[in-house]
Amino acid sequence: MSKTTTPTMQLKMPKDVEEFRSVGHIREFYNMVKEFHEVFNHPVESKSITPELLTLRANLIREEAKEGIEAIERNDGVEMLDAVGDVIYVMSGTLVAIRGALFGATTYHLNKGSIASVVMYSPTSNFKDDLSTLFKHSLQTADLLDKAADLLKRRKEEKANIELGSAMYAIADALHAYQHVITMSGVNCIEMVRAIHESNMSKLWSADLETRLNQIEKCKYDKTDLAFNVCLSRDGMIGYRISDGKILKSPSYTAVDLGRFVSDCTEL
Repeated sequence: MSKTTTPTMQLKMPKDVEEFRSVGHIREFYNMVKEFHEVFNHPVESKSITPELLTLRANLIREEAKEGIEAIERNDGVEMLDAVGDVIYVMSGTLVAIRGALFGATTYHLNKGSIASVVMYSPTSNFKDDLSTLFKHSLQTADLLDKAADLLKRRKEEKANIELGSAMYAIADALHAYQHVITMSGVNCIEMVRAIHESNMSKLWSADLETRLNQIEKCKYDKTDLAFNVCLSRDGMIGYRISDGKILKSPSYTAVDLGRFVSDCTEL
């Protein structure tokens, strides 16, 4: 009986492309999320792309985009910005997870058919309609990842690679558009995403032994099944469960507060 193996592939991007003229914000988003992935043991530039990885990334994008649409329906300004930041974060995480994805995103070219072009140059553009358009585009991007996963499961690697390449361009398109819409509303988009990133990084435990012992005393975890590794990128410790290696969030975790960004937003 032959052994069943999980189908994998590597992302292939065209070589005859030039870097898009303005990708600084994509690189900043990427670098923040890469730190999160490295510290908390999420995939970083994986050479082998599996259907499971693509499905996970699709589900993360879809979940945050749906929350954005619901926030618009409730007219909840805080949740709108939170959803934008979270979609940017998980889209950037998709670029981090797949080797070659950042290259695909930074060789993106603005054109008449791009979503960025739609929201940047529409004469009837307005903030909430633009966000609604972008959240729907994000759902379509998730569908591209799902389609690539399905093709890969059926071992149609070449077609899967085409769909995945389209998804990388769609992510770049969305990141440009979100950056534009949020910036035009008076909010510093990069700083807003950084606030979300710092909240995520607050899952680290204290590097100070006495403080960490207090955290351990207050935590809900089985203390006999708790251990730590040093975080190399900043002053802190990575807590994990010994029995299965699961990363455990510090009890000092601080949820993000986007109130100051809502105050800056002239469109809410």
